[in-house]
Amino acid sequence: MPLPGGDKLPIRVNAQDIAYDRIRDWIVNGPLEPGENIRDVDVASMLGVSRTPVREALIRLSQEGLVDIARGRSTRVADLQFGRAVHLYDLGGVLDAYAAETATGVLDDDALASMRTMLDEMAEADVARVQHLDEQFHDVYYHAAGNPVLLSYLEQVKVELRRIERAAFRDEQIRKEAFEEHTRILTALEARDPQGARDAALKNWRNSWARIKAWIEPQTGTVHPDHDRIA
Repeated sequence: MPLPGGDKLPIRVNAQDIAYDRIRDWIVNGPLEPGENIRDVDVASMLGVSRTPVREALIRLSQEGLVDIARGRSTRVADLQFGRAVHLYDLGGVLDAYAAETATGVLDDDALASMRTMLDEMAEADVARVQHLDEQFHDVYYHAAGNPVLLSYLEQVKVELRRIERAAFRDEQIRKEAFEEHTRILTALEARDPQGARDAALKNWRNSWARIKAWIEPQTGTVHPDHDRIA
């Protein structure tokens, strides 16, 4: 089980919460892959805590569907839940489009310039960096929309999708098409065009599902429904 090193916990922290945050990050953002075993003794040693808070953290993660715990057997990273993806993209597209439309008149020149810098870097970045920049790009207008409830729901949606997209973003064509769609979103935001920003964001999510659908069906042998319900 490959884990990043050098992460001993600071003193006087809630060991269970920190273990939960670290393991969750490894599952969602890497390096842990679906189906990979997680040995609590290894995690405890790496974080410098006892096995108890690690086990408690793993139980929490199992309740979120990120970890599978089988009695008397090893704990493993849960498989990707492709069956939920269409519904997550459906909801995420509506929320993202609303955020883009709402933020259009609020984003200042500095925020837009930062998004342009991210976009320029995305054109040349490696897979892990592209996904990180993608998250940051959207976060700019999510926060500018000024709706904490919206932020909370988007985070719930994106946590699950992040695992799927981390795998799919290894496909160069997927990264190329996503870059072009992000360019259209930013162009509309820079033009202070709320309807254009909404449409571009919505199209990005629709196309993202189409790409993911085409990517996962050969691997699972399952035909998933078309993503055409977003208004």
